[in-house]
Amino acid sequence: MISQLFILSSKGDRLVYRNFRGDGRDDVTDAFYRAVTALPGDQAPVFMAHEGQHFVHVRHGGLYVAATTAPDASPFVLVEFLNRLVTLLREHCGTLSEKSVTVNISPSSHFPQFPPFRSPFPYCACAARRDAAARGERSAQWRRGLVG
Repeated sequence: MISQLFILSSKGDRLVYRNFRGDGRDDVTDAFYRAVTALPGDQAPVFMAHEGQHFVHVRHGGLYVAATTAPDASPFVLVEFLNRLVTLLREHCGTLSEKSVTVNISPSSHFPQFPPFRSPFPYCACAARRDAAARGERSAQWRRGLVG
């Protein structure tokens, strides 16, 4: 459905970019910005086709939140998704502006790596052991130190 998702500033600077399917070009943000700024007037259409790409975007707080899609994707679902993304970003960043997005969403951000969970019963085959583990009871093997 969505090939690429990106957020551009009002000057065309790429703040956030994600290529989900790997089938799009890297200069798609520049093509989108050229298409939006070439249109007469202040309001660009929400749905556009330009240079073989299909764009859906919403503008909020001077930022363009846009996605490239396949031609058969439902545009109303995409607009709803982008509006909900804007709402989520507003809740996360406070006011939605270029500065707040760059401060709160860095390109090098990643999910923290947690150590793997080690159960006292790593290979419970018996229902009684699983029930005991659910109740928080320890087995005799665990008490003797045979199970990690």
